[in-house]
Amino acid sequence: MLKTTFAKKARGTSKIRGRTRIINGNKTTTEKLKVFEEEPAFVNVKLGVTLNLGGYESVRIDLGYTSPCLPKDRNATQKILLTELQQKLKLETKKILADIKKKRLLSEQPLQ
Repeated sequence: MLKTTFAKKARGTSKIRGRTRIINGNKTTTEKLKVFEEEPAFVNVKLGVTLNLGGYESVRIDLGYTSPCLPKDRNATQKILLTELQQKLKLETKKILADIKKKRLLSEQPLQ
């Protein structure tokens, strides 16, 4: 069973007796941490894609997440991680393709 919730990401954190002190700019808050009362299971999800750029060139993008969870929640955790990872992979793929297109356009411009 889980006692409390995870602390949110912030600029700096420090653990204090089962709590996390979150420092974000001038604001400091303290939140309870998630504590596992039984041995946690770990879910590891990896996705990748290879983009063919033409001219015998390609780019490979690999992303992965690992998360602790309760053994009974493995499938639900895997679905959550997979959904997040798919969204992240699509975003990264679009960024890389945009960067490559921009660099190709810049390299095709004649020098003056």
